[in-house]
Amino acid sequence: CLINNSFDLRSKLEGGCLHLDRLKELSDLCEGTGCELVFGLSYFYGRTLQNKREWSGKWDPSNSAKLFEYAVKNNLKIAGFELGNEVDGNSGIMGRFQSSEFASDLIKLRSLIDDHWGSSTSRPFLLGIDTARYNATFVQELFAQELNALDGFTYHVYSLGNGEDPFDELTDRILDPSHLNEYGELAKTVDEDIQKFRPGIQVWLGEGGGACHSGRAGITDSFVSSFWYLDQLGQAALHGH
Repeated sequence: CLINNSFDLRSKLEGGCLHLDRLKELSDLCEGTGCELVFGLSYFYGRTLQNKREWSGKWDPSNSAKLFEYAVKNNLKIAGFELGNEVDGNSGIMGRFQSSEFASDLIKLRSLIDDHWGSSTSRPFLLGIDTARYNATFVQELFAQELNALDGFTYHVYSLGNGEDPFDELTDRILDPSHLNEYGELAKTVDEDIQKFRPGIQVWLGEGGGACHSGRAGITDSFVSSFWYLDQLGQAALHGH
């Protein structure tokens, strides 16, 4: 069992386990179908939850090191790694960590990846920060920590929010050009900011969904959902993603 103490605040799932054979199956699937596997590493390994979003302790990279050792030994095809999910400062949902600590741990992870893959062309990208609410101040503080570790900057957008609004309102929002253009403005801002903070880095929309929390039945699983999806893809491509 590679990972045995994962914890999800939303589902209250604790003690999840990723078996090594399963990881290899995922890698083989992507190699056979042409997809690329980006793997999210827990930022809570070694920490203890004190209360909602507040954690004590330090990130323990030993579990990640075991994953890397197995991946290199078995020649697994992994395109990239991310550290944590929505844990950036006051915008964090799963946890709230300050830019100085987060930057320090990203630098440690970069070193760990380099130690295992070296300069190999198969070396995975390091991506981050997986923010749920883009905060330019936090991001600027992060890159000010001499953070050259990241190969790509990632953020999340759910154009329909949590999907709990009335059915007709959600449909109207999807078909409203002015609402769809709000993402275009955000994508432009993010790309301009990131190129200013760290010129040349890639910008990825790490999560781009209609409604968070698994969508909204009758909306995000229907034809009308294709409108926001295609528009979002185009806006992201237009603005350097």
